[in-house]
Amino acid sequence: MGQPGPYGPQGVPVGAPYAGAPPHAFGVQQMTFGAAIRTCFSKYATVTGRASRAEYWWWTLFSVLLNVGLIPIVGQLISLALLLPSVAVAVRRLHDVDRSGWWQLLPAAPMALAATSAAMASVLGEGVIIVAGAMTVAAVVCSVVILIWLIKPSDPGINRFGPPPVC
Repeated sequence: MGQPGPYGPQGVPVGAPYAGAPPHAFGVQQMTFGAAIRTCFSKYATVTGRASRAEYWWWTLFSVLLNVGLIPIVGQLISLALLLPSVAVAVRRLHDVDRSGWWQLLPAAPMALAATSAAMASVLGEGVIIVAGAMTVAAVVCSVVILIWLIKPSDPGINRFGPPPVC
């Protein structure tokens, strides 16, 4: 037979969250494509609070779709217009996994050193190319670390950046 009381078929209390359950099963709203775009535009330069994975990745898809196949000048203007909300949603997404938004600058230092080294190669000699290569590898590694944090699930409770996002 089944278990007595308010239990589901696998012994889980009815209405209680359990590992692997889809969020919508317990009344948590899902962030949709349109809602993510509206949220990011309404929080155009807001770097406080937290952003869910869905909000971040829907915004990223929106940004990429706007730039694919556009005339280069138009694409550059759109990228410029979307720069501030893109940085802001990335900061809020990093807050969601309890990381400072400043971490998104991590790949910038090795990339700047790589570009400077490559530019100076004609003046300083070929040994600088090795430095440029090493800095490029460091920038890629740093970018992968940031990507892992952006993919990571949200912290479930309140963290130092506030409560979890609603959607």
